[in-house]
Amino acid sequence: MKHNRITVTLEGQKPIHFEIGHDIPKADEIQLMELLEKSFAGTDTYLVSLFSPALTTWVSGQIRSDFPPDAADWLIGAKFKAEEKILSLQAEITRLNNTLDFVQRDSKDKISARDEIVEGLRVDLARQKEDDDKAMAETLGDLSVVKHELNVANALLLEKKQEIIELKAKLFDMIVKEGR
Repeated sequence: MKHNRITVTLEGQKPIHFEIGHDIPKADEIQLMELLEKSFAGTDTYLVSLFSPALTTWVSGQIRSDFPPDAADWLIGAKFKAEEKILSLQAEITRLNNTLDFVQRDSKDKISARDEIVEGLRVDLARQKEDDDKAMAETLGDLSVVKHELNVANALLLEKKQEIIELKAKLFDMIVKEGR
């Protein structure tokens, strides 16, 4: 079997050589992943997203568990999970927007109904005040008439009392004249 050699050199460190073949030790595979992650960290390349801490952790776990890592499945699975999450969140946003629309419409309807009730009460109150004012005016008018009639009756009563006094005096005078 043909062996390939990979050399990784991090700035300020000695180059590390890896012999890639069928029997590469697990520790070397994990170290290679970690070194690739470190070598691309902070760079402005597409590979920085491939050799990410998440991928290094996952691949290292697969190597330790003796499962051959299938990074393509992992990446596709992560993409699928992310797309599922996006769809789930979009559905939740739609549901929340629908709920918000319902609550807003319901609030407007309730506010409108409340305003109609308040306006109806204002109209009723104004009508009741108008009716009360009319009744009060009629009562005051009736009271004024009754007061005038009472004054007239009192004046007539005084006049009649005076007449009675005068008649009593005439009667007394007649009795006294006859009895003599």
